[in-house]
Amino acid sequence: MYITHENMATKQFKIGEYVVGGIIQVTTKKEEVEIKFNDYFTKETILSKTFSTNTNYARRNMVMFLEENGTSYYADKVMTWIESKVELETHSFFPNW
Repeated sequence: MYITHENMATKQFKIGEYVVGGIIQVTTKKEEVEIKFNDYFTKETILSKTFSTNTNYARRNMVMFLEENGTSYYADKVMTWIESKVELETHSFFPNW
């Protein structure tokens, strides 16, 4: 399911028993990404977290949240979709490179 407004997109990943609740719902805005874990049958939100896209460790924090509540495989699938919708800050450990 896709819902798109100006700079906003929403997608549900119906995964099943491999993630908490069974469904990951992601909403992206220009400077914000909200990740929700919803119950497969009732659609109620079990876990929810909002991330700012302009922080140095935005990608790392999202991946950690997804992997803690699911698997690395599905975290990668969700992050691929998120990165196609918003631009995340990149952080370099080498300031002049």
